[in-house]
Amino acid sequence: MRWRPFLLWFAMASTAIVGLTARVTHVATFVVSPSEPSSPLLEDAELFERLKATRLIAADPVTGRIDLPARDLALFELAFAAANGRPAPLGNRTWREKQQLIEALYRTPNGTAVRRQVARWNSTRHAVAVRDDRPSAVRPVGAAGIGPGVLPQGRTAVQWRVADTAGRPVPPSRLPVPERYGFIAPMLRIGMGDWHQFHPGTGIVHLMSTVTLSQTLEQLRIQVLGRLDLALSSLPGRPHVEWRCPRTPCGQANATGAEILVSSLPPGAHSMRLAVAPNTAAHLPVPDLAVAVHGTDVIWTGTERRAPAWAHANVTLSTADGHLLWQGANGLTDLAVTAGLLPIIGTGPIDRRSMIGAVARRPDRKTPASLRLTIHSRVQEAAQNALDAGLQRAFGQEDPYRDLRRASIVVLDPDSGAILAAARSPRLPGPIHAWDLAAGRRGDPIRDPQTATAWHGVNTDNTPGSVFKLVTAFAALLAAERDTTLAAMLDGCQPDHAGRLICAGLDAADFSYGMPGQHRRDTISNFEDKPLRHSLRKAHRSPTCGGSARPAHSFGLDEALRDSVNIWFVKLAERLDLETALSYDKAARRRRLPEGLAGADHATRQLALADRLPDLGETHLLSTARLLGLLDTQADLAGTARHRLETQPRRTRAGFILVPDAAELELAHLTDPAARRQRPAGAVDTLAQTAIGQRIRISPLQAARLVAAIATGTLPSPYLIGDWNGEGVSSPKGPPLPAQAVAHLRDAMKLVPETGTARGAFSKSLALRLAACHVYGKTGTGQSGRPNTAAPSDSDAPGHLTSAWFVGWAKAEAFHALVRGRSIAGAASVAANGGSTLLPGPTRSRFAQPLAFACMVSHGYESHHTGGAVCGRIMADMLDQLAQPLLVPVLHMVNHVLPTSTTPEPTP
Repeated sequence: MRWRPFLLWFAMASTAIVGLTARVTHVATFVVSPSEPSSPLLEDAELFERLKATRLIAADPVTGRIDLPARDLALFELAFAAANGRPAPLGNRTWREKQQLIEALYRTPNGTAVRRQVARWNSTRHAVAVRDDRPSAVRPVGAAGIGPGVLPQGRTAVQWRVADTAGRPVPPSRLPVPERYGFIAPMLRIGMGDWHQFHPGTGIVHLMSTVTLSQTLEQLRIQVLGRLDLALSSLPGRPHVEWRCPRTPCGQANATGAEILVSSLPPGAHSMRLAVAPNTAAHLPVPDLAVAVHGTDVIWTGTERRAPAWAHANVTLSTADGHLLWQGANGLTDLAVTAGLLPIIGTGPIDRRSMIGAVARRPDRKTPASLRLTIHSRVQEAAQNALDAGLQRAFGQEDPYRDLRRASIVVLDPDSGAILAAARSPRLPGPIHAWDLAAGRRGDPIRDPQTATAWHGVNTDNTPGSVFKLVTAFAALLAAERDTTLAAMLDGCQPDHAGRLICAGLDAADFSYGMPGQHRRDTISNFEDKPLRHSLRKAHRSPTCGGSARPAHSFGLDEALRDSVNIWFVKLAERLDLETALSYDKAARRRRLPEGLAGADHATRQLALADRLPDLGETHLLSTARLLGLLDTQADLAGTARHRLETQPRRTRAGFILVPDAAELELAHLTDPAARRQRPAGAVDTLAQTAIGQRIRISPLQAARLVAAIATGTLPSPYLIGDWNGEGVSSPKGPPLPAQAVAHLRDAMKLVPETGTARGAFSKSLALRLAACHVYGKTGTGQSGRPNTAAPSDSDAPGHLTSAWFVGWAKAEAFHALVRGRSIAGAASVAANGGSTLLPGPTRSRFAQPLAFACMVSHGYESHHTGGAVCGRIMADMLDQLAQPLLVPVLHMVNHVLPTSTTPEPTP
């Protein structure tokens, strides 16, 4: 049997020689003569391309294997020609070129390199992989045991062995399992270990392992990549199997993976054997090879397809205040996980959307990179702790929307735009393997639990509600410079004897309003249907902050923004842009079908009509939103460090950490032909909803940037990298904003935490009441459009879920006020218990710098659905945590306790 191939070759060679006796010497010389330069000295890439051009190398479209020509192809072709009575191809130039390339492939060092690359590629075309969640001694990063953290890649010992059908062991592969196989675990699994991958070729193999338990194990989860044959497998107990395949649903017949759940394993040793047929891994990437296959095309890449293993080993990331987040080959630090920074830092180069993924792929990867991010560890810790505590306080353990809720806080330095904190929820539910996190990021960034929701994943949950009234107000302030009637409305007026507010065109008893041209069902109402006279009765300023407790008895921008009065802002937008909106709707109603489409089907007619929608054109609201950066599609958080990473940010990659998502305004869609097709809504109704922050999607980062612009009078550009190898990084600022408009809007925002919709959040203690004197803000309650399924039909809970917002900024004095307030309260407590009335105490905070902030919490319901009730309290708590005292020997008098305010009412 062994001689058959040799005899076949000999017979074919003999036939060729008999038929070509006159040229036998020449053939032998051409094929084997070492003296003739028949093996050209080609570079490996050039040799590969020439083999490909002459079709001597090709890919199997089914298996993905690369086929090379046989070394003795020349003799076979000569024998074939002789056997079929054809002339020998010895004089054919193409034939001779092929033989030279074959000689180069098998007789030169570069040819050996090409063959080695192809052999390694082919060895990976069939694969099986397995992992489980048996108890491991590996401590997850960021956890003192089993708790939130990241299980690092490559830290657990191989616990599975593989043998082929003949019982021969199959060595484990060094290749990583690609994240594209995330279909095997569609949800994050807690405590899963490393994948162990094998390339055994074709045929069923047996995966074997033994788990030894000292106590009963409630369940063991095993995941397998490959075609599991359950009949030939052996598992303890009664395992439950769920079949997996890339396109769900799938069953056992077409499954390419499986998840096995083994329940109630008693103490002792348990053997497991899984019979698995390898999958054809036609698209499995091999990171350290210079060849690849795309469909039927073979490609010589010449470079690694991923960042090399050493690319992250010479990278250091730290916070602005010097705490390590990533340390070379050691990877993540505990702080990166416990402070909630994992979405930003990432799990490693495999996490392409993260900071470490971006830095590991920098053009100059061999040069060490030491980056100091703008994140301040103390601000980040306070923000994350306040967010976690605030969500628990508001919604508790029995929260029906706990797994769906998204929440985040972003904090900026208002002067520079540096991002000081980016807290988020949900956090890791337990020890999650780095592979699962990377696989999860390949999907929808909104559902990815590690998306930086501060600037990614903008959807209906990001409806800002009354936060957008800042834009509406600013648009009016700009227009008022040329419109005296608009200026009078902003300045405010008292109601006349009939209760009419002449300057606003409203009545003090009004609580709802519809613009001319707006459908009656779309009429907008105030929060809890409160009439305008309700605001006329409230104190204008807080006595704690030195203001008068008496009402102002007039109604203008200050009162409207303080109490977030919807109909006043609708009236404001009407005066700004109603004429433009009415013109759009009138032109839209007059559309006519093109000739010849009268008899077309309904879908064709609707599409043709959508193509004839008019252009809304520029409006005051849109131009102001653009001025304040909400429509900025070119934002780049790399700042002036962009040239060190890549020429252009990867805008096509959803969720890339340095490229924030842009805002979405339906009003802006009416100016875009492509977007208008999908949203031919009436412009008047869209204008009214936009004025109060509905039909808008913005991220907390954009909201924080907006309030930072109002705080400083200049629009900053947020950035995340503070310095690179000691060289400072910055981001350009926009031109100054009109000073008079900015000043007026600041005055109105000052009232919100003092006596307005955020008063409840800052009335829990004397310290917070004093701090409110130095805080500017705006609450928002956006209607997400999602039905509140948890509310009984007869309850007073809102019928739809909300998104709660609070945005604003705190001056440095706010932190000193917090310390002073705690000291005064402490002195009062001692005096009440008979102690001394003269007590030394702290008056200065250890942390004191201006902060611009934005908080967003989705899925609000029942009593916790407004911005003031949820995010207002969270941000007050964050500021309170930052204000740690700096002890100074100074006397405090108990009789200096300032007056307190009454219990606040629920407001948006």
